[in-house]
Amino acid sequence: MLPRVRLALLLLSALAACVLADYGPRDSVTILTDKNFEKEVLQSPDYWLVEFYAPWCGHCKQLEPQYKAAAKKLKKHARLGVVDATVHQQLAQKYHIKGYPTIKEFGAKKKRPQDYRGGRTTREIVQYVKNSPEAKKLGVSGANVATLEYDKVHAFLNKDLPSAIFFGTPKKGKKSAKVPAWLGNVAESFMEGKKKKKHPTVQLAFVSGSDDKIATHFGLSEDQLPTVIYVYPSSQKYVVSDVSKLNEAAAKKFIDDALANTETAEKDESLPSVPLFPSPEVAKKKPVVALKELDATTARECAAKRGKMCVVVAKEDTGLVRSLAKKYRRDPFTFLSSKPDAQAFQALTEFVGEKAAEVIVVKPGRKVKYSALSGTNDESATSEFLDKLIDGSSPFSVPGGDLEAFEAALSGSSDDATKHEEL
Repeated sequence: MLPRVRLALLLLSALAACVLADYGPRDSVTILTDKNFEKEVLQSPDYWLVEFYAPWCGHCKQLEPQYKAAAKKLKKHARLGVVDATVHQQLAQKYHIKGYPTIKEFGAKKKRPQDYRGGRTTREIVQYVKNSPEAKKLGVSGANVATLEYDKVHAFLNKDLPSAIFFGTPKKGKKSAKVPAWLGNVAESFMEGKKKKKHPTVQLAFVSGSDDKIATHFGLSEDQLPTVIYVYPSSQKYVVSDVSKLNEAAAKKFIDDALANTETAEKDESLPSVPLFPSPEVAKKKPVVALKELDATTARECAAKRGKMCVVVAKEDTGLVRSLAKKYRRDPFTFLSSKPDAQAFQALTEFVGEKAAEVIVVKPGRKVKYSALSGTNDESATSEFLDKLIDGSSPFSVPGGDLEAFEAALSGSSDDATKHEEL
């Protein structure tokens, strides 16, 4: 008798497993919860269908494959989501869910969703959405693509990943523009963690056509937009698309070609370098600033800091350097002080070919570059010089001296212990 009971329990368990609705992160359906519903649905500019279901519901299980297939077909028209009403009961109560499955249509008036009145096959769901006035009005933006703002560019480009930034069509008088729907498909092709993908991971971002600050910083004129740029992570060089009509196929081909050309492009000195963008001010507590003198050790340390530039200031009094270091503590600079007649600084001026320089900014990389400020300068003049380097309006040059001779001269200057002063 006992074996029969066990068998019955096993059969019931198997039956329950067959009935449970199963939505996962790899589906085109978004799993909605109490925590993300507000942001994903109510604050979204997109048209949504949201199914409220119970895991044990047989009709929900029958709907599941149809709903998943519809979500794939409707990527450019709508976003489809699901709420487990047995877990997120407050959402179910808020929208007066009485039975399962219940599908709600969230159009332009997100706070007053309508009942879905279509069928439950893939074809019927797709037809309903394509005929819906609300879906035609809103559509769907590129859900996998973040809209990039000026103060977020620095963090975006410093993730050691290839990057593609799409610039929208200029639209005067508009504060923002939607991400093109097809851009979400491009992002999905290159997104991290996607199984069986044909492409390496590339992070994508979108810049609204009404935001010309980032485009100008990259040297893009209005008549070049819309366009896309691809940034190589190691060299921080970038290429600009020259396609006359930017669409999904053209964008994928441009990124594929850029990826295939990585080895050559990383060494191509003719390509433009990514301009400096300000670091985000994330720390409430001001970071400690250490002021060191220029010598072989500090020069090597500075050159090893990826994304940082070495600012060498030659003054008898270190007060100016300390003040600048505090002012630019959150910008991509490492400050080194030096006496004007110090051997290390003289070697640096010889290397860059700027004998009269008082401030020299060295940009490390495969090819060392520099910018120099000559003459006697106060804090205001030096700050103006550094600000122009940050916003990309002041160019860098290639040193004319011999690197090995410079390194040898620096090594000879490191007999004295490096001075270290906390600010």
